[in-house]
Amino acid sequence: MTDLTTVPRRRRWRDPAIAVSLLVLGAIVSYLRLPPAFRHALWAEDGMRFLQQAIDDGGYATVFHPYLGYLHVVPRLVANTVLVTVPLADYANAIAIVCCVLTAGVAALVFLLSRDTLPWLPARLALSLITIMVPLSVDQVLGNTANFHSYLLWLAPWLLTGLPRTWRASVLLALVAFLAGATEIQMLLFLPLALVHLRARRSWPVVGALVLGLGMQVVTTLAFPRPPSVAGPPGVASVIQGYLTNTVLPLFVNSPRVIGRVMSGHGILLAFALFALFVVCAVFVLIAGTVIQRALAVALLVGSIVAFSAGYYLNPNTGAFYALFPTARWLSSTPLLRYGVASGMLLAALVPLAAAVLVTARSARSARSAGSATTVGRAPRAARLGAVAMLAVAAVVMTGAAAFSVPVRQPTAPPWATQVAAIHERCLTLPASTRLPVYSPPRRWHNELSCALVLGKG
Repeated sequence: MTDLTTVPRRRRWRDPAIAVSLLVLGAIVSYLRLPPAFRHALWAEDGMRFLQQAIDDGGYATVFHPYLGYLHVVPRLVANTVLVTVPLADYANAIAIVCCVLTAGVAALVFLLSRDTLPWLPARLALSLITIMVPLSVDQVLGNTANFHSYLLWLAPWLLTGLPRTWRASVLLALVAFLAGATEIQMLLFLPLALVHLRARRSWPVVGALVLGLGMQVVTTLAFPRPPSVAGPPGVASVIQGYLTNTVLPLFVNSPRVIGRVMSGHGILLAFALFALFVVCAVFVLIAGTVIQRALAVALLVGSIVAFSAGYYLNPNTGAFYALFPTARWLSSTPLLRYGVASGMLLAALVPLAAAVLVTARSARSARSAGSATTVGRAPRAARLGAVAMLAVAAVVMTGAAAFSVPVRQPTAPPWATQVAAIHERCLTLPASTRLPVYSPPRRWHNELSCALVLGKG
């Protein structure tokens, strides 16, 4: 483990400065990626569950309330905090801003935590770009707390493979790990990565806090099981096609119609070929990487497949049983699912990981033979150019797909602030106990706000 006293002063401050820049710029870019209609609307559980229960059941007392078999600690903390700090009319926009800041915070953490496994700076910056620009996130995931857990799942492998430099950092990361585990149960997938730093004492609080949060999730799931779905599980063919449709292809082009055309015929072979590119990256890391890099490559590839398949299988949607689609269904409108966001980030991370290994592998071998420390600068020029080319192509492709992303599901209700203003006018002549609905996308989601609350008398 690197000791801060051995790090030159300039480098000691470089990473924190970059992390702060990523936090600020990432939050701005994330907010700008949200279509205006989504910045001013509450999405699903953000309103009808987290906000409504915060109002009805006593604020922070709801933080550990189960919902559909799981804990949602971070969304409930955000809902309660925003409720008591901003005017009710600004609630939806405030939630969007906070979520964009949290997303950028994940990007900054990934940058800092990956320094031991990806010592090449451009590769770590690429990981942050993945967090901010993953194309599919603009549809349902970015800017709301209901699906922020996707970013926490993405954070899991970096949280478990990053080494805290100080005990203070260890404690702070332990808090992050607990909140993340108490929000996203699928982080269980990556717990085996805790073994890579088993002897590093500063990692113990982080692992322990994550295990505590996940243990609470397991107890909650057993005590308050998720209601069974009325739809049967999808077949294997649908799972495979769903993974290609929602995880692989959106990294290259986030257009439902284009994806539908690709998947409707022989273009499915193209989807497999694109997936094979990531497999090649993983195999290269397995051949040339360190033990930790190899473990990370396996975790990213397997985690991507399992994360999508588990979400898709356990939440069957008959409207997205892809193997049953006739050609006309593929060509008209292809439903994209939010389960592809986390799995897409995990899969895309194999590219910067392979690039980092390409730059550092030979220099690491040379350093070991010479008995000195590894430095990226010793990498052959051809290796550096190849790695830069890999990252440049990946950045252009992903940024291009993100730039032309259009949410499939548009808000189906007027802006939150507009509805609250209308209710405010009505409440001027109604009893304080009157409760009026405020609607949220998608369909059938709504809040009931009392006139006392709207008028500021509650």
